[in-house]
Amino acid sequence: MSFFLPPLPPKWSAALRDVTAQRTDSRIAAAQRLGQPVDATQVADAHDALSRLSNDTDARVRAAAISALGALVEASDVVAPQPDVTEPAADATPPLAAAPSTAASLRTSIARVLHTRLTDSATSVRELAALGLAELGWDIAKAALVDALRSEHPEVRFQALSAAAQSGRPEATERMLALLDDPDAFVRTAAVRAAGMLAPATRPDGMTAKLQAALRDPAYPVRCEAGIALADEARPEAADALLEALSDPEHLLDALDVAP
Repeated sequence: MSFFLPPLPPKWSAALRDVTAQRTDSRIAAAQRLGQPVDATQVADAHDALSRLSNDTDARVRAAAISALGALVEASDVVAPQPDVTEPAADATPPLAAAPSTAASLRTSIARVLHTRLTDSATSVRELAALGLAELGWDIAKAALVDALRSEHPEVRFQALSAAAQSGRPEATERMLALLDDPDAFVRTAAVRAAGMLAPATRPDGMTAKLQAALRDPAYPVRCEAGIALADEARPEAADALLEALSDPEHLLDALDVAP
């Protein structure tokens, strides 16, 4: 009996070299390795190489590069140099201005790279790019997430909704309203779930009415999420809508057992 062990990941220098390798598998392995820098000096090289791989002709390589960029954000927090906490001398000249943090600059740059992949020809790449932007958050990736929420691709709209809800920003929650009527049932479900993440007092005008309408959606998951979202509403019209939903043949209100 023979055993085959998986190949070892390439060394750092080999990964940088293999960004231009002819073999697709080598470029994928390079992307995966470049998402795992071991010290702060490697982060910039990794970013540049992964940005290049995100434009690769093979969708599998682009997907690997997008995933590695997300891993690079996490890794950079671990390998970032620690600030000097020693007390400055009494006669030391104060700095003219605080330099922007490396971590913030890295996130902003990665957001720009991911933004360009929202219109990628491959569904998997578009979805990974939108997911990466959602994880970066509204403050870092606002422009890209705004485009994602109005994307023609449902998987992109789907992934962007959580970031919009988690931000709690009025400009983000307002953009969620249109997606409550999205033609794609999966997006509508995500939009209603995202609306349920908002405290009732912070929901924009018109959202409660749309959630009430969602109780009559043809898709059961949408109706289920609408019931959960409306469970926290104190408005009389929301309670009336929930009472009406008791007639749902699929027992919509059973879902309220898991409502927060």
